[in-house]
Amino acid sequence: MENRISSETCQTSLHLPLLDYLAHRMDCTYISNLRFLNKLELRRLIKEIEEIPVGAYSLWEWNDALCYLVHQNVPEKIAESAREKLIYLLKNMIRE
Repeated sequence: MENRISSETCQTSLHLPLLDYLAHRMDCTYISNLRFLNKLELRRLIKEIEEIPVGAYSLWEWNDALCYLVHQNVPEKIAESAREKLIYLLKNMIRE
């Protein structure tokens, strides 16, 4: 059985912005801790992001995460692209 996080869990139940939600899921005390994850933790972060439905967060929030986590300052035009680019760039960080 697939263990996916529903949109309702992401927004309605927790009422957390995307970066706050990710920090919570990663057991980070501060959002800034998300910037200092080791490779194993980055893999876990990617998994967390992959389980979040694109529609659970706005385009702005996906672009905000993209900018904050991987320093990508060029915003995407659709949420799905921002989410996919975030995952792609996080995976590249693991390879470095």
